[in-house]
Amino acid sequence: MEDALNSEMVPQENPSSRSLRWVPALAVLVMTVGGGAFWLFNYKPPNAHVPPAIMDTAKKIGIDVDLSGEGAKLPAGMNAEQVSAVLQSEVLGLRHCYETEIQKTKAHDGQVILQWDATTKGVILKVDAVTKDFSAGFTGCVSRTVDGLQMPPAQGKAAFPVLFRTL
Repeated sequence: MEDALNSEMVPQENPSSRSLRWVPALAVLVMTVGGGAFWLFNYKPPNAHVPPAIMDTAKKIGIDVDLSGEGAKLPAGMNAEQVSAVLQSEVLGLRHCYETEIQKTKAHDGQVILQWDATTKGVILKVDAVTKDFSAGFTGCVSRTVDGLQMPPAQGKAAFPVLFRTL
């Protein structure tokens, strides 16, 4: 009887404890081989900040986000097609920002100019969303959505227009 009680108190190893576990905006890989080494690294999946139900709503009400970059002012080594491809990974987040703006302020079509300092590492550390068409809440949402994206490496100031419209 005493052995049975002691065996119940001993924690049993769970085989799934060695698997990859996802935490919002953070991935943790735990390895139990070789003394229990582990790594932590930041991971932001595309559109991580947008709830799935909202992603579908933006498509249903007919929101268009034009990422063609017509009129973009980009430093040497960066072109509009490259920037557009990077921004496309966050298009649902941008749609969510616009949908929220429409619901709050009854806004209509408009343009936002994304401005940032391009670096040789390509990471956008601080982006300014400049517009005369939308509220400060909208520009803040757009800035947070684009902040941290990996752009093509280049040196200089970048300005990229993004058009928002309802269909």
